[in-house]
Amino acid sequence: MLKMGSKYVDWTREALIERIVQLEKTIQQSGSSAPKFHKQKSKGQRPIDFSKYSTRKIALRFSYLGWNYNGLAVQKDPTPLPTVEE
Repeated sequence: MLKMGSKYVDWTREALIERIVQLEKTIQQSGSSAPKFHKQKSKGQRPIDFSKYSTRKIALRFSYLGWNYNGLAVQKDPTPLPTVEE
């Protein structure tokens, strides 16, 4: 099974360098560099028309685990432990 680049296995170092130089000259003569990709123009943000979509009320339940932050309370005086506000 042939692997990619196996045709260069038996080449000498000088022959490989000569091949690289030859390929670089070919690229310079053709005047092309790496292919350039065109970015698609980004479309502007459209405003969302909420009247097109149905709505419903939902209930959310969450818990606050602030043991490491001394709770969610706001303290006027500095505290020895870090708080969320800091």
